[in-house]
Amino acid sequence: MNAENILNALNDVPDRHILDAQAPVRRPRRTFRRLAAVAAVLALCLALAVPAAAYTDAGYSILYDISPTVAQALKPVNESCEKNGVRMTVDSAVIENGVGLVMLSMQDLDGGLLDGTTDLFDSYSLRYPLSFFDCSGGCESLGFDDETRTASFLIQLAHLDGKSLRSGKVTLKVLELLSHKQQIEGPLDLDLARAETDPAVQTGPHFRGAGGDEGSLENFEDRAYLVPGEPLYTVGDGAAVTAMGWIDGQLHIQLHYEDIHTRDNHGYLYLTDTDGGETYGTYSVSFWDEEETGSYEDYVFDISPAEASRYVLNGCFWLGADTVEGPWEVTFRLQ
Repeated sequence: MNAENILNALNDVPDRHILDAQAPVRRPRRTFRRLAAVAAVLALCLALAVPAAAYTDAGYSILYDISPTVAQALKPVNESCEKNGVRMTVDSAVIENGVGLVMLSMQDLDGGLLDGTTDLFDSYSLRYPLSFFDCSGGCESLGFDDETRTASFLIQLAHLDGKSLRSGKVTLKVLELLSHKQQIEGPLDLDLARAETDPAVQTGPHFRGAGGDEGSLENFEDRAYLVPGEPLYTVGDGAAVTAMGWIDGQLHIQLHYEDIHTRDNHGYLYLTDTDGGETYGTYSVSFWDEEETGSYEDYVFDISPAEASRYVLNGCFWLGADTVEGPWEVTFRLQ
């Protein structure tokens, strides 16, 4: 059996056996036997002059699970990729002060696909050598160029323990983009006097998460929250106020966000007073709807019923995004 057959055989492994290898960041499980097998495959590749890039995505995934360093060393450099009318390009990739900085651009080749609201929707993954493991990563938008129809992003990579990154080859994959989000900000035409004094409550919903300072979130799982009802106020395409009431002396306002998986509908609430000051909730809790395609969020404000007449309800929302499907994949040297 030659090296090409061995590499092709990797790709015949059923998908269910390589799902673990698809995780974007994972510390590999290594044994001497598995590394020896990889070494044998690589030796055959060299001996028979078969290009290392001969293996396909499935083979690469298996090899990455065994040895990220070897897999990335064999991955060919390709800093640009086009798919479905969008070109993804790595414009620069450097290590500065021990932190990896990657300038990424997504260019709309056809027109009408991307705009100033375009983001990666947390759909990107990174693969890199073993020396990069235990890294944290983040992505921020750098703006949109209307003339070239290009959205730019900065991706940062840093070791969790503060060590400096070493140079290496990185593979970036983006599954989809979101664009044309509608941003709504300002007062909501909903009188706080409509808040119920004895609302229907529930405990232990299917939580998605919670936000707030550490003190306000203590034992939040044991508290009472509003039961969703019919919409009291529609914010826009994909969001509506579904309940409002007083629980344990605090004002709870609940919103339902539809299609969070595909359209990333989200937002936040705040209050403005007669003096123009802003008051934000002490914490918020989110939980799934019955279909688990949308999310309810209870925003909790530490004000009393007697104070409610002094406030106006405001919000900021991002709703109704369009999806541009990929995937796009590039491999580049970070050094």
